[in-house]
Amino acid sequence: MSTTVITRPEFSYPPEYRERRYTLRVKDSKSFYALRAPAASFLPVRVVNSKRRYISLAVHEENGTDALLLESKTTSKMISVNDLAEKYGGTIQEVFQFDIDSDVFAPDAFSDPGSNDASLHDVLQLIKADEAQRTFCGDDVVIAIVDSGVNGQRHEFDGRHAGQWQLEKEADKAWTDWLGHGTMCATVAAANTANGGEFVGVAPHAQVVACRTYFKDDELANCYDYLITMAQSGKHVVISNSFGIESGAPPVEQFLDFTGALDDALSAGILVIFAAGNYHQLTDPPRSACAPTSVWGFKCRDDVLTVGTCKLDGTMWEYSSRGPGERAGKPGMSQKPDVIAPTPENGKILVGDTVLSLRQGWGTSGACPQVAGLAALLWSKKPAATAADIANAIRCSADSIGLDRNCQGAGMINCHRALTMI
Repeated sequence: MSTTVITRPEFSYPPEYRERRYTLRVKDSKSFYALRAPAASFLPVRVVNSKRRYISLAVHEENGTDALLLESKTTSKMISVNDLAEKYGGTIQEVFQFDIDSDVFAPDAFSDPGSNDASLHDVLQLIKADEAQRTFCGDDVVIAIVDSGVNGQRHEFDGRHAGQWQLEKEADKAWTDWLGHGTMCATVAAANTANGGEFVGVAPHAQVVACRTYFKDDELANCYDYLITMAQSGKHVVISNSFGIESGAPPVEQFLDFTGALDDALSAGILVIFAAGNYHQLTDPPRSACAPTSVWGFKCRDDVLTVGTCKLDGTMWEYSSRGPGERAGKPGMSQKPDVIAPTPENGKILVGDTVLSLRQGWGTSGACPQVAGLAALLWSKKPAATAADIANAIRCSADSIGLDRNCQGAGMINCHRALTMI
């Protein structure tokens, strides 16, 4: 097997990922529409959210604490965000940046695929997805991949582009992938070979929505609002999320628009699934046992599914975040993770437009979309089920791998058994 290290071609974090951004929020709809029209014409607007009455703006430079400046698109004039806030009676706040769960995407983690390397097919066999697909394949269910975009040129997703979200300035770019990570997640959840694709995912007939984000709070709230509208139109929507706060200790609480959008999505009947995180080795001291906790914030909610990862041999990946979760025992929270899903050492998978092997597995990012795919299988069998029904079937059907609850949750997902419980 070749061990040649591959650096992803032409990859670097784009400016949108690193730029500083501020939201300008106004108090009422009248003020919002008065702000929106002129702002869109001459300011570097990234996100417009009428529901939450803010626009977000890329800050050109900072010159002191009270001089946040924007570069006009039409003149050489620099404009103060503070002056805009005063003019429209608004408030400004710096946009919070989440972390993508991408440790296993480090350049030295990639290698040429070897003939004996495990692949997605091996994963599907282990979680009994191949058996489940004999009867249900995720038809009429939407899986939203909130990530770095999805490579829509790949035949794995032909005919199943159900929607897209991207920044204001990036029209029609959601079906491109600036990292390759989102394409990996979409492949695991919903790829198929009907039109010449190379991979089959857990729910090969599910529809796919590509949400291209740089993991900033303003974007994630807007993206969720878009998906809420889709759910309110009558569609079953499952959201796969592989972002969080990279920390070995409980992070500082933040005011987040995303938190409100998450509340609204759950109220709309959307099933929301999160990767638990690849943060366990950051804890002090780092341990490979089922302690201490390394699941943070909204991933502790009892109305979301939080997913860890193990290897194909049933041992935990050392980085997979552990429970019981920062907020276990508090109202509305529960012990985490809910379940785990396997990701293989040197596992072959589609990354952007290239099939690569990842030395350290696919991370909890590669486990989360397996559960999203399973949810689609279940909803295709029982469209009348609620999101809570689907989540309960996933938990109750999981197979214990003999580890503490804080490591494995209810156990490894079993797609075939889950279908018998819905």
